[in-house]
Amino acid sequence: MHNSDISIIITGPIDDRTFESIDSYYDQGFEEVIVSTWKDEDLSLLNKTKKEYKLILSDNNAFDDTIGSIDDYPQDLKDVISNFGQNYIITVRIENDYVVERYQFASE
Repeated sequence: MHNSDISIIITGPIDDRTFESIDSYYDQGFEEVIVSTWKDEDLSLLNKTKKEYKLILSDNNAFDDTIGSIDDYPQDLKDVISNFGQNYIITVRIENDYVVERYQFASE
């Protein structure tokens, strides 16, 4: 498996360094980056990246720390994950400049 076989989903709040994560994952050769966050986040903070990314917006209460499996994800994020086919996915949550990685490898 190569990085080009893996998609990254960045979940959680947006801060003034989220764009750096988007750029970094693309620079490492990952297939695509998806940002999944809440509707009330300051999306203008993402304008600093020149890289393309997909954006999923959810209601603020739709995503919380009780997530134990893909069944607990917001429906719009589950829809994206279910459309990946044979690709692999890594979900990453970034809070307060710390990366908390949750590995979710998805295939058929």
